Amino acid sequence: MRVKIRFYAILREIAKRKEIEVELPESNHTVQDILDFIKEKNADLFKKIIDFWNTKEGPKLIILLNGRNIVHINGLKTKIKDNDIIDIFPPGGGG
Repeated sequence: MRVKIRFYAILREIAKRKEIEVELPESNHTVQDILDFIKEKNADLFKKIIDFWNTKEGPKLIILLNGRNIVHINGLKTKIKDNDIIDIFPPGGGG
């Protein structure tokens, strides 16, 4: 299973790239599995991205799966399929 993960705004600066592709050995994964996988494989870099906005309730990142906010699907338990695209944004802010 292959999944593309794209980063936006300050996350691109932290990651020093705009996207990565993750190859998983089997199917039946969730968005949470992908976050755990990239954190484990690239701990020094992606741990900063995920943990920076992590709270007891879960990451305060905006995560889209194929253009749909996972909040409106099944949250971090949203199932992913081969060739899905995950977009990760920092929380919005402004003034």
